[in-house]
Amino acid sequence: MFIKDKKILRLVASGCSFTYGHGLTDTGLSWPNQLAQNLDIDCVNLAQPAAGNDHIISSLISYFTMNRSHQQDSFVAIGLTSHQRVEFLQKRSDKPFYTIMTHRLKSEADFIEQFYTERYNDKFYYKKYLRNILLLQSLLKTWNMPYIMIEALQNPHFDYAKDIEVQQLKLEIDLNYGLGLFDQAFKQLTDYREVLPDGHPNAVAHKQMADLLYKHLINNYGVENGK
Repeated sequence: MFIKDKKILRLVASGCSFTYGHGLTDTGLSWPNQLAQNLDIDCVNLAQPAAGNDHIISSLISYFTMNRSHQQDSFVAIGLTSHQRVEFLQKRSDKPFYTIMTHRLKSEADFIEQFYTERYNDKFYYKKYLRNILLLQSLLKTWNMPYIMIEALQNPHFDYAKDIEVQQLKLEIDLNYGLGLFDQAFKQLTDYREVLPDGHPNAVAHKQMADLLYKHLINNYGVENGK
């Protein structure tokens, strides 16, 4: 596959459970894998269930610094998640965990509850979310890597639309490399009824997202030799 005369051998994705394919009978049915199949390239999916945007950024940086040659022939697909998911590290295990309350050890749940009660400021973390998008955009453009961003989960764009710093940060973000960014998240881009009992997208919704992104790439990225 070629994107603007650049030969692409693989799609590298990162995100949360909506990008991982949580709840599917086969994670090969996740939208990154189906998109890669449509484009006739390999897929490396770095997404993790419950992960936050810190994981998305760090996983992509780690992958491409450890596989520098892949900077030359990869396409990056990013499923941004909730700005409220803040990453912390378990001291004993050196494993990260995120500030969501489901499926937590009691020690983590107690910490998260205290964090939201005493330490959390929503506007601060929303602005951090926008800065992280801008930092990732700058890095990928520096590496001359084609990419696309979607929002897997909705974020409170309307709530802070009048904030001057928010407005300026958004002006710096290149929406040409996004689909529905700041407007429509996964469930708004696909049929919201196509969900699993726990609310995650089912295989039909993942296919819808893959097909939507494929059409977007064909129409806007100069893709050639896709299926």
